[in-house]
Amino acid sequence: MPNLLCLDQYIITDEERVDNLGDGKSERFTAMNQFMLVQTPDFIGNMTAEKHIDTLETKLYQLRRRFENNSPIIRIQSAFRAYRVRKKYKEQVRKIRWSIQKIQKVWRGFRLRYKMKKELAEIMNLNKTPYLMMTNEEMKEYYA
Repeated sequence: MPNLLCLDQYIITDEERVDNLGDGKSERFTAMNQFMLVQTPDFIGNMTAEKHIDTLETKLYQLRRRFENNSPIIRIQSAFRAYRVRKKYKEQVRKIRWSIQKIQKVWRGFRLRYKMKKELAEIMNLNKTPYLMMTNEEMKEYYA
């Protein structure tokens, strides 16, 4: 896949892009689209030729970047890489979610049992039968 970018100019040319658009279905790749318009500065008398060439090179670089962002090959690569990453981490995310749910389930069960045990102990104290909730060690101390 990394070498696919270098094949871009051979797979789809600008003429093929325009031909495949049909009857103006998408203005994105047309030559006169405002998105593709590059503002080149006029040659000003006080600007040196080197500075003007640097400015033009910068504008050409920006134009190339725009074409790269619109390239079908780049879009396919981006979609495939995103799919591959989602597939790679899907199993990890599933395990993490399962672990989170397990921890929540254990904690909620513990908290509910603790609350119910506390309420039951209060009821036993009201009925004057607290010994029913005691462990063997507590029973020995209670009857001692």
